[in-house]
This record gives sequence, C-alpha cells and structure tokens, in this order.
Amino acid sequence: MLVTFDLVNDCLKTISNSKMVSCDCETFGLNSFKSDSLFSIIVSCEEGDFYFNFKDYPEENITALPLEVITKLQIALENVPVVFGQNFKFDMHMLAREGLYIKGKIYDLMFLDRVHFNQHMSYRLKDITKRWGDEKLDIVWNYITENKLIDKIEHPDLGKTEERPRFDKVPFSIMQPYGEQDGRGTLNVGRKILAAIR
Repeated sequence: MLVTFDLVNDCLKTISNSKMVSCDCETFGLNSFKSDSLFSIIVSCEEGDFYFNFKDYPEENITALPLEVITKLQIALENVPVVFGQNFKFDMHMLAREGLYIKGKIYDLMFLDRVHFNQHMSYRLKDITKRWGDEKLDIVWNYITENKLIDKIEHPDLGKTEERPRFDKVPFSIMQPYGEQDGRGTLNVGRKILAAIR
C-alpha cells in the first residue's frame, strides 16, 4: 500500500502496534558508504505492507512524502520488538544516514537461515524465500537489464570498472510491487525460520 500523506498517521499507528515487522529500503544505488541514499522504505507487518516513497515520479503522478516522515517512522518502530531484514547491515546503514535507527531485536534472514542450515549454496533473498515457500520478484532487475540502466564507472587507479544499476530510473508501477513483495517475503520467511530454530 502506498503511504500517502493523508494516510501516514494511520499506517504508523498500525506499525507501532505490531509485534513483528520487516523493513527494507530501495536505494539509488548499492554503495551505502558513498553517495547512494534511499528513496523508499517498506515496512511489512501482519496487517499489511506499507510503501513509504520519498521520490517524485511525475510521469506517474506520484508525489514524494516529506523526509520528516522518517522521524515519525523512527518513533513508530521504537515500539516494535522484532524487526526482520535481508542483508540488513546495508539497509541499516541507509536508514542511519536518514536518522532512523532500529531499537528492536533484529533478525537478518541471511544469518537466520544459515543458523537453521549452514550448507546452502546461496543465502540471497531470492533463494531463501524459495526454500521457505515464498517468492522474490525479478521485475526490477528485468527492467534494469532490458533498458540498459547500468552506469559503468571507471576506477583506473584500481584497474576496475564498477557497474552501478540505476534503481531510481525504474518506474514506480514496477518498484512498488517489487518492494512490497520483498517486505512481505522477508516477514513471512523470517517468522518461519525463527519458529523452526526455536
């Protein structure tokens, strides 16, 4: 569900009253230590998936929420005892750059699934969700590949070329369901793995 300005308070109240949530960020790129930053935050809980969008998509008539909403989201998440994520150190770094810090107990699916069984070949979200009966959509990566939305940045001093996917160029109509599915899958699978290893 796209969180519009008039729905912010109701969505935050729902999140604040949740016992478990998952949290995910969509970002301009994959370098959390340099110039990349988030443009959306997805929080999934039992009651629904909430897509907080901070990027304008004028061609789709989608307006960004003000960044002050992140402060309100911080307050709502303070009451949540359990937060699931995938490769969550990346998301936590992006969230921290915006002043949002998670206070609840954090379970990263990469590590949670490894505790359950440590001999799988991959601990990517796509593989973890498949193992546990859920799914991850490929629609964003498909769009980036088909539309050649990858910048190549030369690093002559390192003798390397960095490929930087442009997530910010993916239409909102593709990004929202992708983000919400990631959030829902992370929450569903997180609960299943936690129950299995307890």
